[in-house]
Amino acid sequence: MLRVQPNRTVESSPTGLERFPSPARPEGISRELLVGGQLEIVRVPSAAEAGHLWATSQAVCVAWLQPDDKLQLDQAERIVEAFHAQPDCSVVYGNARLVDGRGASLNYFHPRKPTRSALARRFCLLPAATFIRRTSLEQAGNLDGNWHYWAPFEHWLRLAQAGCQFSHLDFSLVDRVVTPGNPLLSQIELAELPLACAELINVLQSRLGRVSVSWAIWLGRAAAASQGLGRHTSRDYDRVVLAEALASLGKQSNSRLAEKLNLLVRHFGTEGLSILRNPAMAKRLWRNSNESPWGKWWREFRSPSLFRLQRHPPARALRIASESRAPAARGSTREQLPSIALVTPNFNCGQFLERTIQSVLQQNYPQITYHVQDGGSSDQSVPILERYRSQIDSWESIADRGQADAINRGFKQIQGEVMGWLNSDDLLLPGALQRIGRFFARHPQVDVVYGHRLLIDSADRVINRWILPRHDGESIRWADYIPQETMFWRRDLWERCGSRIDDDFQFAMDWELILRFRRAGARFHRLPYFLGAFRITDTQKTSQLLASTGLQESNRLRRQELGYVPSNEEVQRRMKSYVRRHWWADKWLHLREQISLRKDS
Repeated sequence: MLRVQPNRTVESSPTGLERFPSPARPEGISRELLVGGQLEIVRVPSAAEAGHLWATSQAVCVAWLQPDDKLQLDQAERIVEAFHAQPDCSVVYGNARLVDGRGASLNYFHPRKPTRSALARRFCLLPAATFIRRTSLEQAGNLDGNWHYWAPFEHWLRLAQAGCQFSHLDFSLVDRVVTPGNPLLSQIELAELPLACAELINVLQSRLGRVSVSWAIWLGRAAAASQGLGRHTSRDYDRVVLAEALASLGKQSNSRLAEKLNLLVRHFGTEGLSILRNPAMAKRLWRNSNESPWGKWWREFRSPSLFRLQRHPPARALRIASESRAPAARGSTREQLPSIALVTPNFNCGQFLERTIQSVLQQNYPQITYHVQDGGSSDQSVPILERYRSQIDSWESIADRGQADAINRGFKQIQGEVMGWLNSDDLLLPGALQRIGRFFARHPQVDVVYGHRLLIDSADRVINRWILPRHDGESIRWADYIPQETMFWRRDLWERCGSRIDDDFQFAMDWELILRFRRAGARFHRLPYFLGAFRITDTQKTSQLLASTGLQESNRLRRQELGYVPSNEEVQRRMKSYVRRHWWADKWLHLREQISLRKDS
């Protein structure tokens, strides 16, 4: 570990990892120690400087980043853990998010396994997302400062030739700022690409003895990019790519006709026919695919509705009869259905509170205890509660510490075998409590139930709907897909899990409760019906806190559940199977509605 000068202070990163300044470092040299000094990040412009700093480091692993590269600090501990878990591993590498100069996401870089044969064909890794065990530098050597553009690539070749082991972490480790259209995946000027290509040929010739067909095609594309020629925009693109690629192969004394034919076949197999380089045709295809009604319909058709707040433009009226038909009583009696305790927390939502209360009263459920917990509202909420005093079981208006505290206060006021809460701007759809109560009565082994969700605007118009597939106990650890207004659970489960909502959470208190239920061994079941409507407004807490407090609390829960904070890319990949099943369920239900095959239960 590098020593820290006594008169220097230790900075703390947002994730709690210590970041130690380097002692007495020269002006302009940046080195950064993370995870208690086990990971050293070097930010210098040249390979010679980076290699010198690597050689003097005492960290377990080192990396070379450019000044604009942003390491995702939440992943730093996982990088070090990978080295500790694999003592024979020399290199740990991962994915990267490519962004522009303003930080907007452009794409993701997914590496290939960097074997010697793979490196002979392609640029497998990204330098900023590659971490080297410091002791492996003694085996394969350090960075070679004679290379300006390709020093990391040449170093990977030496590591692979020395038999070093590479390990892949399948999530994003860094944000890399790139110039769009630049095949080097950096902010290098396009005018410098010819110099970079010439250096690449020297690296390949010196380390491998030849330029492969794959690298020749890459050199051709780089030459076209340096001249401002792009795919589908210029008739000259193919000519430049092939001329430069063939020239790269021609420089080899052992280049064969078979290689040149292979190059032609692979290029046109990848790029398509040359006629598609016609600018007028490309423009027409682009316009038709993106601006035509068919193009818009296709994009909307392919995209899932789950985790989106709005989908239907323009909004359509909420048709209760078609969205969720109330089931027939089927001879159910008061004794056969469990009692339900329902709480509505409210604070200055008088605009929607009456509609919420009506949606509960219209359930006509035989055994329900309904309580409204108001947080001392200053709008019309209290007069509305006074007006409904004889129809609801109880209500209270008193200052509280937030929504979670209001829910806890409410549940202390009422009793019921089944519990749930309904926010003061959401709705229960007709028949929801009948379906829930009947299911609990018939399935005593189930602890938690929930159903499909409608999303509505301030005028009760449907703007989206979430059709949920069967419950997935693994996916719920990565993202909260359970609609809170449709979720009900048994009281004995509530008591086993602490009998309270965690009031440390403002946004994700329902997900925290779900994860607590899961850890307690609760059995979940998804009912295939629309049970509730979730309201989206400009002043709503969900809309205001989603990107700030919501993200922070969600990551906090992920760290508790998974042991680390995964990247957005990893969360999306883990949820991909569930979202795909949602998409099929959504399309199947839509088809049934279109051909009027939906049956009443």
